[in-house]
Amino acid sequence: MDNFPEAVFIKDENLKFSFINKVFEKYFAVNKDNILGKTSYDLFDYETARKFSEQDNKIINSDECNGLTIETEINFNNYIVRKFKLPTNDSKSLLGGIAFDISERKKLENELIKSEQKYRSLVELAYEGFVKTDKEGIITFVNKRFCEIVGRCENELIGKSVFTNADEENSAILKTTFENIKKAEEQKEVIIKITTSKGQTLHLKINASPTFDENGQFSGTLSLITDFTKEIELEKVVSSTRQKLFENFSFHGIFCKSEAMKNIMELMQVSANSDCNLLIEGPSGTGKTHIAKIIHGISNRREKPFITINCGNLPENLLESELFGYSKGAFTGADRDRPGKFSAASGGIIFLDEIGEMPINLQVKLLRVIDEKCYEPIGSNNTIKVDVRIIAATNKNLLSLIAEEKFRSDLYYRLKIVNFTIPPLKERQEDLEILLEDFISFFNNKYNKNIIRVSDETFRFLKTYDFPGNIRELKNMLERAFIFCNSNVIEMQHFSNDYITLFNRFKKGNFTNVNNSFSIKGPTENVTPVSKLLDEKEILIQTLKQCNNNKSEAAISLNISKVTLWRKIKKYGLDAALKENFEDLNNTDKILNQLLTKIEKDEMNKIIEILKKTNNNRKNTAIILKMDRITLWRKMKKYGIK
Repeated sequence: MDNFPEAVFIKDENLKFSFINKVFEKYFAVNKDNILGKTSYDLFDYETARKFSEQDNKIINSDECNGLTIETEINFNNYIVRKFKLPTNDSKSLLGGIAFDISERKKLENELIKSEQKYRSLVELAYEGFVKTDKEGIITFVNKRFCEIVGRCENELIGKSVFTNADEENSAILKTTFENIKKAEEQKEVIIKITTSKGQTLHLKINASPTFDENGQFSGTLSLITDFTKEIELEKVVSSTRQKLFENFSFHGIFCKSEAMKNIMELMQVSANSDCNLLIEGPSGTGKTHIAKIIHGISNRREKPFITINCGNLPENLLESELFGYSKGAFTGADRDRPGKFSAASGGIIFLDEIGEMPINLQVKLLRVIDEKCYEPIGSNNTIKVDVRIIAATNKNLLSLIAEEKFRSDLYYRLKIVNFTIPPLKERQEDLEILLEDFISFFNNKYNKNIIRVSDETFRFLKTYDFPGNIRELKNMLERAFIFCNSNVIEMQHFSNDYITLFNRFKKGNFTNVNNSFSIKGPTENVTPVSKLLDEKEILIQTLKQCNNNKSEAAISLNISKVTLWRKIKKYGLDAALKENFEDLNNTDKILNQLLTKIEKDEMNKIIEILKKTNNNRKNTAIILKMDRITLWRKMKKYGIK
């Protein structure tokens, strides 16, 4: 036993040491010759020796021969001693014991205590509440912050079930969450509602994690508690504000503030129950199909079919068979009669998208449908009567196509009994905010997120961006951002690299590339929108400032020739200011106001001139100025033109 790693000793029936090994000598700093035949009183202090002797007597005098083990800690050198009765061949009994050095364990325990005290202090100082439970859900620890949140003291909470602090509904939520944590052994998050001791209703966000004992078995939970009441109330305010915004600026799913779109909504409402043909014009991505569906939904044909066909996606022969159908044997593979889209739309509305792409031969057949309300399927002599309203849409300039003999003028005027032009998104920036609200609400529901808004710098970028893809592009941009956003605010980093690159140029003041080119074209040749001219003038001023009035550098930066730059400088009346002192451009308000007055005056005079030439025929005036009649009416009202 001398080689045993722990201290071993044996005592005789008189409780005197009869054997000790070398480890015992080392642990207790004694010599075998000096300790054998001695008692505990010769080795330890009186109190420790008295304890040892009482335990020794209890073991040696027990009726059991073996199996009675007593552990005790002696008060020096951090040892635990295990003692037991040893059987012999005669009636005498011996007492054996092993002393284990636990100094390292004591050291670790002390460090753990200090660590626990340190973390307990941190937990007590935390802004969040902390709650620890055992495996039955009984609270074993709460910090001060949790007591403050629920309005109860520590003594009221410790030893109570965590499920009793909520009403029946929320208590059931807690129990379910607790059981799920117990089964899955993973973190869970839940929001519950409780009533404090003062009667205040709180919404608590709970992040609960499982805890485990030394054997890796589930021993309870540790939860981080956050008062989520303000966030819930803010969300309600945002939701209420958003709802009011939608109520005030929406029409059957179209959200707008701009006058142009409000006028279109009025036209939609007035024309919905008419059976006349309708032409919707506007760039791709502005929502022409959506508007056609809304008109169908509020019309007296809403219970009947709404059939859509894209005239630009199919070759002529296939488009004809799709529209008008065919009879059996009309061509190879026509093994049965097949009705077309006009037949399917009977009693309802047919939406002819991209009508400008329709081949000229088919336009003749469409004219007959409009004029005579009938047609013949391919390969058939049977005339089919049809009751259908036609809504057509195009992103082309049909007047230009008529001039090129690619579109029939008689078809154009038959389709255009009622028409409206949807402006591109860049011309209706007042609608950007409400469109963002609508898409945020839509994608929150789709992706189960709680995004509130876009960041200020993101919104500034969106206000400057031209959106060549219009509303469709805005929607796709936001959907991508939603996928990558894990907070409640969308930042520029959540958009694709193309937009981030444009944004970085925008931040550096290089406005030229935000919209891909320097030259900003208006929707008409004769009348350029004031806002666009001001944007271009501001770009000139900022670029010249950055280049210290060096026209060569400015031209390179703007990606235009020096001749074009000089022409634009003269166009906006900047040449005189540049000659006097370029620093005068730092205060541009006066120049902008003068320019605004000049542009408005020129525009007003142009409208008056054309009205005179057309004998006040607003329709012809609008055509000459290449604007719709609503825009003309709005401008006449703005300038007080009778």
